[in-house]
Amino acid sequence: MLKEILERVASSETVRLVYVVSYDLTGATNEYAAINKALDAAGYSRDSNLGTNTIPKNLFAGEKTHNYYSDQDSEVEFIKNESTRFRDEVSLILENEAPGKFDKIFVMVSKKESTAIRLN
Repeated sequence: MLKEILERVASSETVRLVYVVSYDLTGATNEYAAINKALDAAGYSRDSNLGTNTIPKNLFAGEKTHNYYSDQDSEVEFIKNESTRFRDEVSLILENEAPGKFDKIFVMVSKKESTAIRLN
């Protein structure tokens, strides 16, 4: 039993991920404020160290640290699964806050050290 626990702990890996989402709505009027609030509450923001006005509207980003077990998933597989989970989370927020107006979505999940976002 102890051996299994130690092996499990040894296979634990930590990865810092960056999440980026951009979306389009059709016929939206005042739904954006509720969506922005829900995305912010979920840990994704329009704020940066340069301020909220530097990021294009409808673009949100966030960072989260995760632990996964390398004996169950490769890092690539973990990130792929996290990308699907993120897409589903944001899609649900958009459908809840703007029913019938959700048009397009772009999501990206990548390792922080492999991601660069340039703001002008």
